[in-house]
Amino acid sequence: MRNELRSADSNQTDKPRAISSKTIRGFCVGAIGWFALHSFFWGAIGLISSGMGPGAIIMVSCVFVPAPANIIVLALLLTRPARRWIALGAFSAFVINSIGIILVAHDESPLFTIFVMLPFFLLHRLGL
Repeated sequence: MRNELRSADSNQTDKPRAISSKTIRGFCVGAIGWFALHSFFWGAIGLISSGMGPGAIIMVSCVFVPAPANIIVLALLLTRPARRWIALGAFSAFVINSIGIILVAHDESPLFTIFVMLPFFLLHRLGL
C-alpha cells in the first residue's frame, strides 16, 4: 500500500508546465506577426498613395480595413484552443502599439490612429 502511495505522489510531480516553449512561441508569433502585417499594410498604403498624387483620395477607405479584420481574426483564433496564445500575443501587440501611439503622437487626439491600428513607429515616416 505504501508503494502505491509513493507512486501516486511521484505522478503528481510530473505535471506539465503552465508555460511551455510552444506557448511562448505562439505568443511571439502573434505579437511579431501583428506588427509585421500592419507595418506591411501601412507601408504599402503609404507607397501606393504617394505615387497616386491627388488620386490618393481613393485610398481613404483603406484606413477602415484593419479594425474589422483584426476583430474577425482574433475571434477565429480564440475559437481554437491551440491558437489562444497567438490571439493573446496579437492583442498584447495592439495594447503596446496603443501605448506607443499615445506617447509618440503629436496630435491631441490619437484615438483615430489607435482605431486604424497604425504602428507607432511608422507615424513619422508617413507624416502623421
